Amino acid sequence: MAQEQSHKSYRPLTVLSFKLNYLLFGENPFSFHVVNVVLYIAVCLLFYQFCSQISGDITIKSRKHKNKDDASAGSLEQPSIACLATLLFTVHPIHVEAVVGVVGRAELLSAIFYLLSIVFYMKLSFVSKTLAMVFILFSVASKEQGITAIAVCLFVELVIIRQERLFHFLKTHSGKDLFEMTIVPILAYGGPLIILAILILSWRFYVMQGSLPHFTVFDNPASYSPTPTRQLTYNYLLSINSWLLLSPCQLLCDWTMAVVPLIHGFTDPRNLFTIVFWTVIFLLTITTYIRQSTITNRVVSIALLIMCTSYLPASNLFFSVGFVVADRILFLPSMGFSLLMAAGFTKLYGKLSGYKKYLLQFMFGLIMVSHSLQTIHRSYDWKNDRSLFQSALKVTQENAKVWNNIGHTYEDEGNWQMALSYFIQASKKQPDDIGSFINIGTAWERLQKYDEAEKSFRKAKSLFPKPIKGKSYKARIAPKHLDIFIKLGNLIKRNESRLNEVDKLYQEAISMSRNFIDAYINR
Repeated sequence: MAQEQSHKSYRPLTVLSFKLNYLLFGENPFSFHVVNVVLYIAVCLLFYQFCSQISGDITIKSRKHKNKDDASAGSLEQPSIACLATLLFTVHPIHVEAVVGVVGRAELLSAIFYLLSIVFYMKLSFVSKTLAMVFILFSVASKEQGITAIAVCLFVELVIIRQERLFHFLKTHSGKDLFEMTIVPILAYGGPLIILAILILSWRFYVMQGSLPHFTVFDNPASYSPTPTRQLTYNYLLSINSWLLLSPCQLLCDWTMAVVPLIHGFTDPRNLFTIVFWTVIFLLTITTYIRQSTITNRVVSIALLIMCTSYLPASNLFFSVGFVVADRILFLPSMGFSLLMAAGFTKLYGKLSGYKKYLLQFMFGLIMVSHSLQTIHRSYDWKNDRSLFQSALKVTQENAKVWNNIGHTYEDEGNWQMALSYFIQASKKQPDDIGSFINIGTAWERLQKYDEAEKSFRKAKSLFPKPIKGKSYKARIAPKHLDIFIKLGNLIKRNESRLNEVDKLYQEAISMSRNFIDAYINR
């Protein structure tokens, strides 16, 4: 965790699951995939249980004034919401990366404990709430997003179970109402959850040793951009993520580099998508606030809460992350999305009659078939590295990392000529990508074209960011790129008259990073 190249992800429970997987079944990759599928089935079953509970009557106050919407929901609507939401969630293509990719184990384990924490918290007893807090810890130990379960539990405690009027002060504009009806209930009933959140964040900060992971400009271009480019692009990414949930027809394994061009000004037409996104969120929030007594709107409010809070850790709002968009990050938000769509479907179904109901049923069935077929097709994309990255080229050809990764698959086969062609294509797509020129140099070296290899290595070295006075240089370059000094040094060593030149290279590398052990060894 203290190393500069560390991604600062502390997921001991996920690592433990891999260890147990290895001890029980060995290195056979099939066993890892089977375990992931079993875990996904568990997630789906727990999601059904969760949906069944929140669409039922779990309040502890009097229900004498139930309205018509509540009455109709009590018999027919409740099971429909749970079933439809679970069906939508189960076949959603966005989950393929989390299930088929072995590293998706983190999403699956975190989701299991995320759902368990909420399900147990709604059982109302002291023991069940205590267990819920333990499950929150397990969820966080699987993946960092698990901490957002605290927000959902807090909402369930205050708004659904106790029906506190937390936002009444917005109508009265009274400071007294803000204190008595908002602050006091949150502290009184949500105190243990708030303390748990503080403890988790404190421990996480301690484990990270007070430093955030380092990413390059290619990993997340917007994070290196000035205002308002950074803010406009970040908000636009919200609409992209929402669209992937709504229409997962162009899934991509890597959204970094130039896949999503930056939005440099307010005149960019893509800002319209951002406006539409925030308008929809605002209207849904206002509607659920005004009519929060109905079961359907209560479900919608929880769905929105899950969608928004579970995405927060990846939103760049609190800290920059090392990606632009990622399917696996939408695993938890897709729960809220599925629940939201199911609530909307049942609401609309109740207002229709005659053939219109059958038409709506047909449309839902069509979505299920479409998502199922797309999930199967996407699973085949993940058959191996080459098929995965070649599927990415069908979506975009602007990502140099995709071209490089296809080149690496040929590199593994020893087909350096074919690998070189992909590396060169990557350098054309991203002329300032250091990694592409390192790959080109390596390929030329394996093809025994040493002059071309040295030119490529020196080109890569020339792309290093120039030192800024008063700032640490090593924090501005990806540690893996320092290998260029070793590669270039080993190449030059072939000529013994240039050994002094090699030594200067290693000294330069050490000046950039005092922890670069390979430079000391080669000296």
